[in-house]
Amino acid sequence: MIAVATLLVAVVGATFAYFTATTSSEGTDSNAANATTATVKDITLNLATASKSETYLNYPGGFGYAGVSATVNKNGDTNDYTLSYNVGIKVTNQTKTELTWTLYRSIVEPTLTDTCTVESTAGDANETRYSYKCSSGNNYGTQVETGTVGASSDADVDIKDVTKSVASSFNTSEDTNVYYYLVVNYKDTNASQNADMGKKISLSITGITDVKVQQNAGA
Repeated sequence: MIAVATLLVAVVGATFAYFTATTSSEGTDSNAANATTATVKDITLNLATASKSETYLNYPGGFGYAGVSATVNKNGDTNDYTLSYNVGIKVTNQTKTELTWTLYRSIVEPTLTDTCTVESTAGDANETRYSYKCSSGNNYGTQVETGTVGASSDADVDIKDVTKSVASSFNTSEDTNVYYYLVVNYKDTNASQNADMGKKISLSITGITDVKVQQNAGA
């Protein structure tokens, strides 16, 4: 397995929809990892943390993403190959709100500029609602797979998570670099989400496993 430490953790903010209090939020963002490799038939697959990650998961309506980049070194071999492998992902949800995740693949490094700002609006009975308002121009690449992480029934003891291995590939005749981004969206339900306060959401690309190499036909 080629393992990387691409991990984002967010702690849900202290004020949400239909709750009046002083706003506060905190989160940690760790996107440091050492480049790692796997060699099959003298063909080396190199995996490293992508240059950018973002965490806007402290309030409903936000998102977070983490990425890795893959390159291949043929070590002087002039033939072309297709490498097949599984990309490991993990998303953990301690909140009572269902999360949506998507894994993307791109052969060019995406330009990722979206941000979120905390927005407050008046609710009923002198209450104030807090949520994220986010831009939506990021193009992470081609969707590989998407899914959901269920809401925790009791966020103090019940933590939901999704751990998957998603099949993908690298073709040395077409690809110079391949980028994978895992994106998680935290929905604003337009109702009270106060039960989520202080709970954690985390997402990571855990590595690449089961690397296989096939020489391309005619090579």
